[in-house]
Amino acid sequence: MKHSLLIHLLLLAFAITSCDGDATKNKNVVARAYDKTLSTKEVEKAIGHPFSAQDSTNKAKQYVDRWLRRQVMLHKAEQHKDINEEEINRQLEEHREQLLTFELKRRLIEQELSKELTENEITDYYDEHPTQFILKDDIFKGRFLKIRNEAPKADLAEEYIQSEGEQGVSDLRSYATRFAEQTIISDSAWVKLDDVAENTPFQGVNPGMVLQSNELSRREDSTYTYYLYVTEYARKNSQSPLDFCRQGIANALLNIKKKELLRTFENEAYQKALMDNNIEILR
Repeated sequence: MKHSLLIHLLLLAFAITSCDGDATKNKNVVARAYDKTLSTKEVEKAIGHPFSAQDSTNKAKQYVDRWLRRQVMLHKAEQHKDINEEEINRQLEEHREQLLTFELKRRLIEQELSKELTENEITDYYDEHPTQFILKDDIFKGRFLKIRNEAPKADLAEEYIQSEGEQGVSDLRSYATRFAEQTIISDSAWVKLDDVAENTPFQGVNPGMVLQSNELSRREDSTYTYYLYVTEYARKNSQSPLDFCRQGIANALLNIKKKELLRTFENEAYQKALMDNNIEILR
């Protein structure tokens, strides 16, 4: 309330010092441009958040100045003989219709569409559309370590990277924290082989040589030793594992449901309008 009163007083003061006598007769009017006026409420709404007195004054002045400049340009445009105002109005009405129908559809989807998907829906879609899920890359689940050649206890790196269970993963993380310069522990998420192999001696290697389940691959260069341990893999151009494309399937199914919901709603609304004699073809 105090902020609103402050803004009102500041705008009033600004109006008194900036406008002519006729404009200041209405205390709620801050500025006039041709046959249009700008009210204090409009400026208060535009300014929004509370500011200090000085900031409020500055922002009010800036907003009023922008409004006046905009009205001048609008007036010039309305007076320009080469601007087709009828076409402008047609485009505005078309845009208004699009905004209204878009908002209606958005609210309908928000209120009526369930985003819950059953496992059967996902697996059925996966089984019925196998060609949609062909891998473009070699992928794997597993671990990757990059350590300096002189790192101590290198034998433990080989042991830990192949270890199983919570303790094994804990030991691997502990070792990696101390000695590894790059670590990937991805036992449950798929990783692209090319992303891991980039800028390592694994880059360019035949994927068939390293993508073997429960196999450890080791490479060296002059500075580092690289360990790649694969627990699961899927080859490029084969069908993607379900868990790799699950989110994509969920998105596709929700998109299908959205289209079905909107199509049904539109058809029912159309038929009701016909029955109520609200629409008709005259010729």
